[in-house]
Amino acid sequence: MLPNPGNEISINDRISKLQLIEKYITLYFIYIFIQTFLSMDIIEEIHQLTDREIELVLKKQNEVLKTLEELEIRVNNLEPQFPKSEKVEPPSVVKKQSTQPSKKIISKKHEKIPTAEINKKIAELTKTDTVICADPEDPPYSLLALPLLWSSVSWDITYHIHSSLTVDSKVVSDKLNVFKNWHSSVPNVKTVKVIVIWKHTEPSTVIVRSPANSLIGEVSLIRLFDRYLTAESLSITDQVNVDQVLDSIYTIKYSSIDRLSELCNLIDPSDKELNVAQVALWSLLYSKQNVKKCPKSLEKWFEQLSKKICL
Repeated sequence: MLPNPGNEISINDRISKLQLIEKYITLYFIYIFIQTFLSMDIIEEIHQLTDREIELVLKKQNEVLKTLEELEIRVNNLEPQFPKSEKVEPPSVVKKQSTQPSKKIISKKHEKIPTAEINKKIAELTKTDTVICADPEDPPYSLLALPLLWSSVSWDITYHIHSSLTVDSKVVSDKLNVFKNWHSSVPNVKTVKVIVIWKHTEPSTVIVRSPANSLIGEVSLIRLFDRYLTAESLSITDQVNVDQVLDSIYTIKYSSIDRLSELCNLIDPSDKELNVAQVALWSLLYSKQNVKKCPKSLEKWFEQLSKKICL
């Protein structure tokens, strides 16, 4: 008996898809390894790199990200038909599927994380307080958005001025008057306690979870709480895009040249959702206090977000 050509093509498609998925997952875990590596203490050495060296690193990273996107597009465009109880779809349906235009980036529905898993992460986070040493000359304004990003948990955020500050306490207080102690309570949910200490520190900001566990930078602060408190699991494409934006924010913030236009290009003023990427972009723009140099469309986006965050 001769083999069915249709089945042979289907098997080849399946093999191709599995090979692409394997390559995709391998590249993605390489990317995650790089991000984890950079979040360690070695990140202090990055400050010694020149802008040219940083650009070369980012160029290489962008090549990996581009390959990831291309692989995901190829995987989703294959869509081999797996047999289901010998049920054959009508020709009209098959024809309709084959005429659909392919998209460069495929938007996927985010999946809800099970409540039990969320509660487990919250319990792990609240085992110890989170202490943040922040420089009053470079405040992490994203702190103001924590209760808005994750309103389903209880918060206890307090601010303190370290005795080592030589600046008059009233001057410091006036400058940081937007930061106010925040207490909120959600029934049957553990409280996330954050202690912010204003002191001169370089680089700013330093996040301490334990003597052996510290992170550097405002982007790391956002990533920390997002890892423990997020209620939705992003698709791989969306997660890679968010990581790319956060990485760009870090390099722009510590660049020795003015990269405001690059920062503005990362902002989508039509995006009304309050998420970690939007908050990080807003915080950096807020700290620069030069939104007037941005396009008019971004001024409105900035004002609306400022009213929402700076209650």
